[in-house]
Amino acid sequence: MWVVPSSRPHDPGPQAYGGGAEPIEAVVDDYVFEEGPADLEAGDTPVRTVRLGELFTRPGRDLVVYHLMYGKKQTEPCPMCTMRCDGFNGVARHIAQNVDLAIVAAADLPALRAHARNRKRTNLRLLSAGAAGSGVPHSATSGTASGGTSSLITGAP
Repeated sequence: MWVVPSSRPHDPGPQAYGGGAEPIEAVVDDYVFEEGPADLEAGDTPVRTVRLGELFTRPGRDLVVYHLMYGKKQTEPCPMCTMRCDGFNGVARHIAQNVDLAIVAAADLPALRAHARNRKRTNLRLLSAGAAGSGVPHSATSGTASGGTSSLITGAP
């Protein structure tokens, strides 16, 4: 999971970041993803390209990007990731009150959307990082150089 902080008009203090730790400022590349229609029932086209920086819906909002371990050599979605995404789908409207949320997988977009349709995930923004030239490193999609997967939660990729 990435948490990409926005520029904050004020710093809420170290307690907001976990008991005295200072926030980590990270430079994050403006990765490229593929995205289909917001309505899963509308099919998988047209496909549009979206950059990481475009996922922020307005200034001052943070962005949470969850890695669904699915794609490349991971031919089936990770069961634990599937459980978490099901939960995110259920509370997505509440999450959206405070942060922007996107689900990213290395799977190709039609496979990712088919999985979401099967799970009835109608409230999540789904992005594929599987296209060649996306610029997303293996480590940022919970992947290894050999195409396998590994669990991770980071402050930024």
